[in-house]
Amino acid sequence: GQSTPPVVLDRFTESDRAANIPEFVPLPADSIAMIKEQFLDAYSFLRAGMANERTGNYPGAVRSYRRGLEIDPENVEILNAMGFSLFQQGKSAEAVVAFEKALEVDPNHWKAHNNMALASIDLGELEVAEAHYRESLAIKPQPAIYNDLGFVLERLGMPEQAAHEFRKALELDPESPSGQYNLGASLVRSGEFAEAERHLRAALKKNPNTQTHTALGVALWQQGRVDEAIANLQAAIKEDPKNAAAYDTLGTILVQQGKLEEAASVYRDLIRNRPSAAAHQELAQVLTRLGRTDEARKEMERAKALDPNLQSAQ
Repeated sequence: GQSTPPVVLDRFTESDRAANIPEFVPLPADSIAMIKEQFLDAYSFLRAGMANERTGNYPGAVRSYRRGLEIDPENVEILNAMGFSLFQQGKSAEAVVAFEKALEVDPNHWKAHNNMALASIDLGELEVAEAHYRESLAIKPQPAIYNDLGFVLERLGMPEQAAHEFRKALELDPESPSGQYNLGASLVRSGEFAEAERHLRAALKKNPNTQTHTALGVALWQQGRVDEAIANLQAAIKEDPKNAAAYDTLGTILVQQGKLEEAASVYRDLIRNRPSAAAHQELAQVLTRLGRTDEARKEMERAKALDPNLQSAQ
């Protein structure tokens, strides 16, 4: 098989989504309980919720935000923060309700647009996500959001438009390794391997990692520079022994070179580090070509045990 490199979305790991929050002294998550109710305002509950967020206590954060909304039902910052805490718990449908309310109150709240897009992606509503990313960018152009929009457009089957957004991200932040990677990986998927190589090498200089080595390996392979490709794929595997795409591409190259024993060894390493039906099937195909039909049959049995719908190796 042949894998293609994924898109990097660094912002998906960020935790703080609320904007324009006054400075305050950090407090333990339960300190709000010590304050008498008559002295609390909506922002007290916002601060309490954010304290819970910082400790990963998203249910506690939501409880605080709901208390704040009892005092101020249209507080856009609390609505946005509550939506994000719900999203972090996997409750994207509930999060969307909060974000929609926030945007009713303030249609120009760019963070709520971003968060609405994130929740929509999680729900598989990519067109909705695209619309909200575009709204956010119209309000406040940011390289991270151009990258996210590019990701959505690729998922929608619009690679040229995605590359356009990745280029816009780099215009705003030319030194961004994730921006360089995303454009490079997009160009690999579009078959523009020479330009992809330039961006991927720029990304590697700033942030060497398994994904970028894998994508560069594919770009080099497709340009006929097999030794360089193999070196990058091996570097990718060294960085992450569970990188299935790197193993898969390396195995494919070795099979093309007729190095079947080496390819079999690569797939055995993949199975040891990240077993899957596909890996067992790839190994079965190599063993079949080596004439080791009994071993191949056993590998296909293992593959079908993991995926009963898998077709037999050819």
